[in-house]
Order: sequence, then C-alpha cells, then structure tokens
Amino acid sequence: MRTVASYGELSPLLSAQLKPGVRTNAFTSPETYRREIEQGDLSVEELEGGLLLFHRRAGFWRMNFYLRGPAAVPDLPGAVVTEIPLRQRDQALRDTVEELESQGFRLLFWRQRMARPKDAPLFREPSPFLSRVAGPADREAAEAILTECFDPLTGCLPQGEELAADLAAGNLLLTEERGVPAGLLHIGPGRGSTELRHLAVSAPFRRRGAARALMPLYMEVTANARSLVWVRRDNAPAVAFYENQGYAPDGFAAAVLARKEENHDHA
Repeated sequence: MRTVASYGELSPLLSAQLKPGVRTNAFTSPETYRREIEQGDLSVEELEGGLLLFHRRAGFWRMNFYLRGPAAVPDLPGAVVTEIPLRQRDQALRDTVEELESQGFRLLFWRQRMARPKDAPLFREPSPFLSRVAGPADREAAEAILTECFDPLTGCLPQGEELAADLAAGNLLLTEERGVPAGLLHIGPGRGSTELRHLAVSAPFRRRGAARALMPLYMEVTANARSLVWVRRDNAPAVAFYENQGYAPDGFAAAVLARKEENHDHA
C-alpha cells in the first residue's frame, strides 16, 4: 500500500478500472480525492484483479474498491470499515460481502435507502425551534452534535476540512431553542436530487419536534428537490420519522462491515 502523492497519479489508476464487470463501492468526487491527497490521507493498494482505496480517518480507515477478481485486504493499523451499496439483483456485490467476511470483516448492520419525491408536500407545524443555515462560526456546535449522535466508526462523519467546506457552502442547517443549538441537518448536494447525509438532535431536545423543525428549511434551500437518505434498517424510530416525512424505500440497501486489527488473524 502506498500514499497517493497527486491526483495526476490517481486518475489513471481509476480510469483503468472503468470496465464492464467491475464491482465497486467507490463514488468519491474528484474534489474530495484532491483534498484527501493534499492532506496525505489517501492510499492505494494495486491488485492483479483491481484496486483498493484507503481513506484515513481518526483512528481507522474507510475502504473503497474496484474488483474484477478476489480482494486480499492488507493488514493495517486500526480498524478498516467499508460500506457496500447494492440492489436485490446485485449478486456479485453480495458475494463481495461474503468474501470480506471470510477475511475477518464483521457485518455490523444494513442500511436501506429511502427517497422523497420532488415537490412532495411537507406539513408545517408550530414549533419552539428556530432553524437557520449554519456558517463557519457554528463549527464547534456542529461537531459537538455530530459526535454526540453518530458512531465515529460508521457514521460517515465529515472530517476537518470537509466540515469546514460544507459550513462555508451552506450545507449544514441548525435548529435552536432560545439560542441553544438543538439539532442539525447535513446536506449532500447532487444532480437532480440531494442527500440528507445526517440528521441529529442533541439528547436534551429529543422527542420535542427538533428534527421536524429542520425539514421545511431543508426543502426550501434545496428547492424541494428529490431527497435521498440512508437509514439503518434496525432503527425503527428513524424509519418511521422518514416515512412520516414522505420517504419510502427505493430498493437500495448497503452492508456496513468492519475489521478491527485486534480481531484479525495475522498468521
């Protein structure tokens, strides 16, 4: 495995994988790759049958792959986490889940994707919470809510400069009660749809409508575009919340797997 020195080095490696029959879970934007390369946080492992990409996070690695054949994941310090989106008919990706399990990865849980149609009606209701677009000055509050509400290993949390860039771009919304941050909504912009990446409410404000208070502003700033969200299948309250907001499963699911160094057989 080697650290990528430039996007010019990475680009031909990625282009070489764009062939029929290649299994992949890599959908990272060039901008994100460039930011990670600049920070020294992207490494690659070239395989005879594909390519593995490792994104350094705080204490672990997130792994993406392009595979035409078997994948031998190298031993790395800390945990390795990967997420494999698939549809019912994607048998090759289901086989990849089993292949990684045979190498010491543990299936942590499944997520399902839910979609809300463009211009779907949204019911507004009186609320004690005031919602607004967050800015750079809100970074500390945003980090506090995200780390309180999401597992750092599997929560796909924005890192450092990524969070700063999202705040500068207006991609985080905050809701407050009497000036105290209560919850946030993290937007992933896209073409033709947006992704609701994180929706989190701090413990003292839960079950009081803080999450619902963020939805009208989310629809306003995204022009009520089609919205996608990934939610754990076993999180019944979250699934019910999104169903009440007009979301429904769209046929995609994702397996989340992790291999921790201490649980991996190095023999």
